[in-house]
Amino acid sequence: MITAIASIILSVGIHVHDGDTIGRGPDRVRIWGIDAPELQEPGGKASRDHLRSLIVDQTLACTMIERDRYGRRVMRCTLPGGVDLACAMVAAGHAQDWPRYIGGAYSRC
Repeated sequence: MITAIASIILSVGIHVHDGDTIGRGPDRVRIWGIDAPELQEPGGKASRDHLRSLIVDQTLACTMIERDRYGRRVMRCTLPGGVDLACAMVAAGHAQDWPRYIGGAYSRC
């Protein structure tokens, strides 16, 4: 379970729910700063699949930012080498920067 800690390392058993939500077991983590299409929306499955391709066989370092209105942990995650996962999703066109929460930081990815 991913509770009561500010930073975690995720490696084995990460499940990709959609283009901005990952998890392990029953826990879900919302990736901070981006919005990706829902699975039933245009581009939703492609977004999920791209996120999956980025994290397969990778170890993620995630830092908790807050909890969302659904109680999910909202975390900033990086890939090996310090690549910001959210920025990689925006740069590939599979997610949008969410300026309401991060002030447009990912618009420059």
